[in-house]
Amino acid sequence: MNIPASGFWLLASFQFLASNALNLLPQDSIRIASIIFEGNKAISTARLKNCLHLSVEGRAYAAAELESDMQNVRDLYYDEGFLRARVELPRVEIGASGDKKTAVIRIPVSEGSPYLLKTITIKNLHVLPANTFMQMSPLTVGKPFSRIKAAQWQAKIDDAYHAIGYLNFRCTANENLNDKNNIVDFALDCAEGSPYSVGKINIVGDASINLSDFKKRLLVSEGGLFNPELLAYSIQFVNELHIYRPISNSDVEIRIDAKTCTVNITWHLAFLLKNEK
Repeated sequence: MNIPASGFWLLASFQFLASNALNLLPQDSIRIASIIFEGNKAISTARLKNCLHLSVEGRAYAAAELESDMQNVRDLYYDEGFLRARVELPRVEIGASGDKKTAVIRIPVSEGSPYLLKTITIKNLHVLPANTFMQMSPLTVGKPFSRIKAAQWQAKIDDAYHAIGYLNFRCTANENLNDKNNIVDFALDCAEGSPYSVGKINIVGDASINLSDFKKRLLVSEGGLFNPELLAYSIQFVNELHIYRPISNSDVEIRIDAKTCTVNITWHLAFLLKNEK
């Protein structure tokens, strides 16, 4: 059948209007009747539906919430080693049940094959032993490679270095995928940087507070390595003393001097008044 150019324009215009009609409807008036996954074999529909935290059968349909849930589905596939899996754009079919509008959501999935971990390495670690981190790895050679577990492992290494003052520590993840054999070589390429120490600790807000006595109450000290976690515990401890007005993270000013690799900390404090205790 030959369609004149004007006919193509009308057809395209109709498809555009139809696809945008959902956005014009009040979405809380559309209830999800069913969610159907198409093309999944390795991971069951029940498991995929468990990833849908916002878009649930019987609840109101919202396009933004559905897109957020699609990322959860992708993350599940990545966690199971399906690194080439594709979760396509859902097709939303609007119908009616009585006087209510309903939506049938169809989600096409292309799984591909799982990728097995062939090798795992950590590069350029000198201060902390790479062997220790290797023993902490949740990844196993010969098993499906999990991006989620790899990211969690990477975060633990970051935390370990930040805890000893290496604030500029960076760790880059590199995946070398072999699509022919469905294997992956995974490497963490690290850059340690220099350690940061605590510079000056100061107080502003109440001149009557004894700075020397206050410093003794903290878990971080001038000249010591800067540990963000110990600073957070210090804030908590200061609040538990019930000597000063309650403070939050915004009341503790941190200034980083990259030239001297120091961190200066300024506390905004005031004594509790008698009627506030």
